[in-house]
Amino acid sequence: MKKTSEDFTCETDGREVIKIEHATKKYGIGNLNTIAVNDVSLTIHKGEFVAIVGTSGSGKSTLMHMMCGTEKPTSGKVYICGEDIYSMKDTDLSVFRCKNIGMVYQFFNLIPVLNVEENIAFPQVVSGEKPDFAEVEALMKRLGLYNKGYSFPNQLSGGQQQRVAIARAIVNEAPIIFADEPTGNLDTKMSQEKYGSEAMYLPPPEEEGEWGGWYEQLNDEDEWEDTGIYYDTNLNAP
Repeated sequence: MKKTSEDFTCETDGREVIKIEHATKKYGIGNLNTIAVNDVSLTIHKGEFVAIVGTSGSGKSTLMHMMCGTEKPTSGKVYICGEDIYSMKDTDLSVFRCKNIGMVYQFFNLIPVLNVEENIAFPQVVSGEKPDFAEVEALMKRLGLYNKGYSFPNQLSGGQQQRVAIARAIVNEAPIIFADEPTGNLDTKMSQEKYGSEAMYLPPPEEEGEWGGWYEQLNDEDEWEDTGIYYDTNLNAP
């Protein structure tokens, strides 16, 4: 019996939350192809907060997009909570992502024809749920957006758009959060807000050198269950 979108759920009681096996991503054809990610294998366990850093063009964002279900690898497998996500139908994968994965994009990816409230509630709509505008309003208040509910993305500053993207990522209380330079446009106080869930984080360049010490501070405050992992790598190297 085939699974439907209702059967795909992400339980994080097991140790392996995210597993990548020999993932490669190529763009182009023939001699003109570019290898963005080359044969990467990686496992992330429950409670880990993981940062991947590297030079521009080293494949960090491509790897993250493959892990969160928005960029199918040319070869290799990506498992989320034991599910081979790229074996799902597109509609099932969309529902799975909205229920189980929160993603903060580097360039926000807000929907221009939706206002702030509607952008934040969008994952609930895609999941087939009735939007919980009480939760949306609580998030807007927490993130300093309480008076921006009816504003559209082009009426917001960069920092405000980034906060909307963060609210959208956590509105479903997804067990896994991916964040691509999520604090680049935020002030210091807002960038130090911390949210639960397993997390994969790409820090902005100015944070890379101090990330380990910052993580130790999070550990001291018991915000995360496990030790942090810091990857500094060139993902497209042969």
